[in-house]
Parts: sequence; C-alpha cells; structure tokens
Amino acid sequence: METTTHTNAAPTATCPFGGNFPNARDVNRPLEPAPGYVHMLEEAPLHQVTLYDGSRAWLFTRHEDVVNVLSDRRFSSVPTDSYPMVSPGAAITKTIDHTFLRKDAPVHTVHRKMWTPYFAANRVEKMRPTIQSIVDRAIDRLLEKGPPADFVSEFALVIPSQVICSLLDVPESDHEFFQTNSTVMMTLSSKPEDIIAAKHAFDAYWLKEIERRELNPGDDIVSELIRTQVLTGHITGKELADMSWLMLLAGHETTASMIGLSTILLLRHPDQLADMLTDPSLTRGAVDECLRYLTVNQNGLNRVATEDVDILGTKIKKGEGIIALLSTANRDPLTFPDPQRFDIRRPTARQHVAFGAGFHQCLGNPLARVELQIVFDTLFRRMPTLQVAQDISEIDYKYQAFFFGANSFAVTW
Repeated sequence: METTTHTNAAPTATCPFGGNFPNARDVNRPLEPAPGYVHMLEEAPLHQVTLYDGSRAWLFTRHEDVVNVLSDRRFSSVPTDSYPMVSPGAAITKTIDHTFLRKDAPVHTVHRKMWTPYFAANRVEKMRPTIQSIVDRAIDRLLEKGPPADFVSEFALVIPSQVICSLLDVPESDHEFFQTNSTVMMTLSSKPEDIIAAKHAFDAYWLKEIERRELNPGDDIVSELIRTQVLTGHITGKELADMSWLMLLAGHETTASMIGLSTILLLRHPDQLADMLTDPSLTRGAVDECLRYLTVNQNGLNRVATEDVDILGTKIKKGEGIIALLSTANRDPLTFPDPQRFDIRRPTARQHVAFGAGFHQCLGNPLARVELQIVFDTLFRRMPTLQVAQDISEIDYKYQAFFFGANSFAVTW
C-alpha cells in the first residue's frame, strides 16, 4: 500500500491557497457554494488544501479537470492511508465501507453491472406510474393535514424513500430505522463509534433479510440478486448486504435533498416556475439546472493517485490524494456562462457533474431525474399557492453532512 507522509508545510508557489478544507458556506446565501471555493475556481483551479488531520490533498475545481480526473484510472477509489477524508467520522468509513463505491476495476465493474439493469433509463421510465402514485399520495396527505407542514419530513423524504424501499422490498415499518441510521452515517460530525454502530445495524438487517429471502424470495431486486449472484457463488451474502445498504442510502438521501432545495429554489424564481408550468417541455431542463446550481455533494469526490501524474503543469505524486470538487465544476464559466444565474433554459445544463463523472458516475441518476421531473410537474400544479413559511437563511440546513440539504423547513399554502 502506497502511503504519503503528511506535513503541515506551507503550500508551494504553484498552490497558493492551501487553506483548510472543507470551507464554510455563507449562511446568508446558503444555496451558493462556499465563497472560498468560487475564489479558488477563479484564481487557482488546482492547488493543495489542508484537511482536518493536517494531511494535504490536491483540489480540482474546473469542470474539464474534474471530468478528466474522475475518468482517469490512474486515480483510484480504493481508500489508502493517504486517501483524503474530511472528518474523523468520514475517515472511519475506510474500514467499514466495502461496497463497489470503494473499488476499482475489475471488481467495481463486475459489481456495478449487477445493479445497472435495474436503474437503466428504459426500465425507470416504466416506473413513472408507480412514482406518480407515490407523489400524488404524499400531496394528498399534505392537503388533508393542512398548513403549516414540515416539507422535508412530510414530502421530500417520503418520495425517494418509498421509491427505493419498494424496489428493495423494505416495509414502511422499517423506514424510520433506515432514516435514523442513515443520518448518523451521512453526518460529518458523527462520532466514529456511532458510524460503526449504524453500519453494524445495517449489516445485521440485510444479512437477516438475505437469509430470509433465500428461503422465501420475493419480486424485488435483492431477491433476484440472491438467485442470480449469491446462490450461484458470484458474490457472498455479505457483499450483497453491503450493496443493498449502499443502494438504500444513495437511493433516498441525495434525491430527498434535491426535492427540498429545488422547491426552495424554484419558489424563489416564480417567473421561471410559471414558465415551466405553462410549458411542460421545460421540466427536464429545470431538473438539470437545479442539479447543476445546487450540487448537493458539497465536498467533492475523493481519489488517490496510483502513479505519478503530470497535470496542469503540476506533478501529483503516487499516493497523494485528490478531491474533485463538483460544486465549483458546476459553476465553471467556461462550461456554464454566467454560472451564478439560475436559468431553466440553460443549454449546457445537462453537462453538469452533480452525479459525478467517469466510472463511478451515480448509476441511479435516471431514477433521480424521473423522480424530480414528476415532483416538479405535479407539486406546483396541485399546490399552486405553496410557499416557504420562513426566511431562507433561517432554515435548518445540513451544513455538516456529506450531502447538503435541509433538515426541515416549514411550508404553507
């Protein structure tokens, strides 16, 4: 295993910033990336930053460079000692996360392909009636309850949770268990021991479920993978348990954050929201522009160099960590002219990297897009007077989370 000795030495002349990472958002402009990131993008697209433990990592901020490094096999997803992490809680996942998210080819390729057919665009399109029904029922409950309501717990979390749980055949009675443990694992400030306990709880749940479904298979993805992959010896039950945990976590956390933040963002741009409602053909572009503008993955994607790499006039040495910062890549004026402007008609919005890029690009992105499209097309039509019932700067945001979002906010109508 290649390691790098960490020092607190000052950055080199080619890396003028060298500040602490991650940067804090401006609480008065919570939907914008941290101001320091934008400055980095403008002044030094590649430089070193200092992490919580004093270690250093190379930070890529431009769109083209982010896409390139995430598509370059010389940068590995396998956590080594020098693999950059942004908190003690995040660092503990090096030892407990054994999913294909932390693997390179060929293991990553093989394991990912097991799940790819279930999230392919053509299959997801066939799920539209089911997702529409979930969205309609959630709105029905909101309208029946009456205002005010917590939009996150009563709507934004409901949609993706019910969708992914239906795919994995997780009963509604278990949703609170998953949400509680997911929150622990996705919070940067969580204690390492709490993250380990949450992961063990997930492991125990899925191992028990896999054992049960071996004897009584259902019509769900996990049962099918037990039949085609576990019982045939291609993977172990523990490997499937890890994958199932990953899919459940990834399948609701980011989409729930996007539903909540996108609702705030669209309500703050009523003219564009009205245009979208008048012309449904604008919905797909609106989804992509929200994904670009908000970029809920707020601290980037991490890799480690497996060999010396010369890039942007700088040598990144074997074993050094890198961070590909998606939020600045999605605000790069070379790809997105006037990037600070929200524009649902933006012609380049589809080029965003909100789902990452390269070999590890989120395989669930077709499902997330469809969920968001249905929410956009339904929510504002059925609730035309919907509005956020508190100041945007006073909302309880997930500043200390892997994925930015709102913990809660009140709405009325």
